[in-house]
This record gives sequence, structure tokens and C-alpha cells, in this order.
Amino acid sequence: MTSTEKILAVMFESRYPGIELVGPLLKLETAGYSFDFVTPRGERSPVLPPSTERSYVDPPLGVCVTTAEDAALVNAFEATSLMMSARAARDAMRGSGNDC
Repeated sequence: MTSTEKILAVMFESRYPGIELVGPLLKLETAGYSFDFVTPRGERSPVLPPSTERSYVDPPLGVCVTTAEDAALVNAFEATSLMMSARAARDAMRGSGNDC
């Protein structure tokens, strides 16, 4: 059995930009990394709606910025339970040698 390197992803509980998280996450998982998600209170961080809306027009750019492929990747990630297992930041720090 091969060991997997872990990445601690510290997230806000407000909302996250979909493909900016999912794109690198998928590449890192392919390279053998796994993720632990941490939020301030251990609550799931939802995706920003424009990350899955193909019709969203970015105001400064004046164009749609969410491709069908990006929306599909984000929707597939949202359907997993990865974000449901987010731990509270204080709990994640316990046992790390930090006095938080």
C-alpha cells in the first residue's frame, strides 16, 4: 500500500470560487495527494453560484467565464462528501504541537 501525502486546505465558510479550488485539487489528487478541509467552525463551505452557472457574465469582463467543462467539474465535486468532512480549525490544530 502506498502512502498518500495530505494537504490541509483551510477554507472560509462563506463561499469558494469553484474551479479555482477544484482544478488544482483534481491535479493534486491525480499526483497522489489527498485533502483535509478545515473551516473556522467546521461547517461546509458552499460554492459561489457563478462557478456553476454557464450564463453568468463577469461584470468587468462583459463575458461568460464559466465553461461547460468547469461547471461539470465543480458540480461533480459538490456531489462528493469531501467538503462535508470539514473540521473546525481549532480541532485541526490540536495535537500539532501548537498552543492554539
